Amino acid sequence: MSTNKAQNTIQAAVELGFLTPAQLENIEKEQAKSRAPWTNIAIQRGFLNRQQLDILDVFACPLDVVPGYRIDGLIGQGGAGVVYKATQVRLDRPVAIKTVKQASLRNETTSKRFEREAQIVGQLRHPNIVSAFDFGVHAGQLYLVMEYIDGIDAGEYLDRNGKLPEDHAWHIGLQMAHALDYSNQNGITHRDIKPANLVLTAPPIGTNLPPSVPFVKIADFGLARFGENHASPAITVEGSISGTPYYMPPEQITSSQADHLSDIYAMGITLWHLITGQVPFSGDAPMAVMTSKLKIGDEWLDPPPVNMSPAGFELLKKMSRHRREDRISSYRQLISEIEAVVSNFQTCQVDGTEENHQQFSASPSVTFFDSLSGYDATGDANTAFLGDLDVMNQGSADDQAAAVSNAPATKRWTIWAVGAAVVVAGVWALLGHFLDQEPTTAKTANRPEIRTRLDSFAGPPIFLFNGTEVDPRQKFSGLWEPAQGGEGERVLAGKNGTRDFACVDENDTPLKWFRFSCGFRHHESNRIDFRWLDTNQNEAFRAVITPDESKLVVHESEIAKLELEKFSEDSFGYHLFQIESQPDHWRVMVNSQLLGLVDKSALADGGVPVIQLQVEGSGSGHFEQIRLFRFTDE
Repeated sequence: MSTNKAQNTIQAAVELGFLTPAQLENIEKEQAKSRAPWTNIAIQRGFLNRQQLDILDVFACPLDVVPGYRIDGLIGQGGAGVVYKATQVRLDRPVAIKTVKQASLRNETTSKRFEREAQIVGQLRHPNIVSAFDFGVHAGQLYLVMEYIDGIDAGEYLDRNGKLPEDHAWHIGLQMAHALDYSNQNGITHRDIKPANLVLTAPPIGTNLPPSVPFVKIADFGLARFGENHASPAITVEGSISGTPYYMPPEQITSSQADHLSDIYAMGITLWHLITGQVPFSGDAPMAVMTSKLKIGDEWLDPPPVNMSPAGFELLKKMSRHRREDRISSYRQLISEIEAVVSNFQTCQVDGTEENHQQFSASPSVTFFDSLSGYDATGDANTAFLGDLDVMNQGSADDQAAAVSNAPATKRWTIWAVGAAVVVAGVWALLGHFLDQEPTTAKTANRPEIRTRLDSFAGPPIFLFNGTEVDPRQKFSGLWEPAQGGEGERVLAGKNGTRDFACVDENDTPLKWFRFSCGFRHHESNRIDFRWLDTNQNEAFRAVITPDESKLVVHESEIAKLELEKFSEDSFGYHLFQIESQPDHWRVMVNSQLLGLVDKSALADGGVPVIQLQVEGSGSGHFEQIRLFRFTDE
């Protein structure tokens, strides 16, 4: 290593806090005697560890860590890996990159869990969920490229400020409920809801939040599982408990059972912590916390804290009951009850005394490598939570117990992602508010009997296009082939033709109740139609989607319309289309917003129904994450 490079690296070690001035002086004295490399001395004396040396190597070669990305700064580090602030060079887009050295992985479970997080987050597109852009392995290192956000995790905020005003906390809870409802509808249970996994950031323009209330994003799906089915795949270490004891529900402690009721419980304890500034269970060690939680049951729920409203207290009790069957049973009910609590707060107040009309702002610093090495890179030193890498460092049961310990009063190895509010605003504008409101149309306004809905999924989704291959059982006309989209995503590009997707399971058995889900961009096409063909292959209805609007057409009659915000001429923005087969109706949604309901009674039944994608125009349309989700029986 050249003298200048060595000096720059030593300076970086000091500025990153890896070495104290006294330790540096000790190293210099030893080096003067032995002339050994300073890094060897630092390791032998225990001043540096291997992970810190890896970070310093990254600082020295910021373009070599992940192909196509330049590392700009250090965001945080944990027991198993590191998160960097970076730039995607081709698009000049800021991102955060979570990395784990394969050599540091204790077992195959950690690698699988990291990959599972990438797969799950990559499927979720919601304004209140941190987005994933890319995943891979390079030079023996796993990496996950994530959305770049300007904000602070709620755990760190509590450490700094003690608590949140109750009205702020409930506005955060309402956003969480919408995001977890969306996640649950896509067959995913988070299993690790806690303050440290909530990013608080400034609301994007157009968001209907009171002044000074933060916008929230849910992060870290490393422990998530598919489906409401308790037997669905989950990656765990045998004999270990996955989650954070302060917030996890009793059933997750005793049996690893987890579904949306478990997330509702954890959300209730999290809101309790945000409002009161403390968790309701005592114990410094994970086992002590879990024992306390199992022993006292619902006793901790009385009396109410002095700084909590009666309505808020009653709702938290219903969310956090010890017995699963005693809790609020659905996100739809939870959203309704949170809205009722929020309506009691007429104005946003800070600490219950003064109104604050300033936009939420709380941003810890990030160490930028340009300040250490002098190469040209700029940006504000603002951060937002990405995930807790200690939890991924799974080994023995004892190691796991230490990893999931997350005492609120102690310093956590919280891992951060950095970002710009414009990214959040863009996602919000693309996907809308994700409100599940019934449209008022001639077809549906007077038909309450077709509102019955199944909403629990059975097992993982059936991929009709997995990014590389298309289900070979499907027919098509025109040109359809896997390709790479404008943001590097894998898409199914279709041009001037149709692609049929039979609604059957892996054994070609027709599905009775299910959801068809497909992300799409118009790209260069003029129009995309999603056509429902009944079992006689006749068109029952279609959703006609142009770059400006979507409309639902039944028997050539338009029954509902939804305007879409138009973006660049190249992409027209990302949208999500879904059709649900329910017991007595089809439910058609765009961006998780209900477009309309179609009665089943007059249409052919039996056999195999088909959903047909039709692309019109001289250019292609791009489709991704084409999947079927099976609903459980009534």
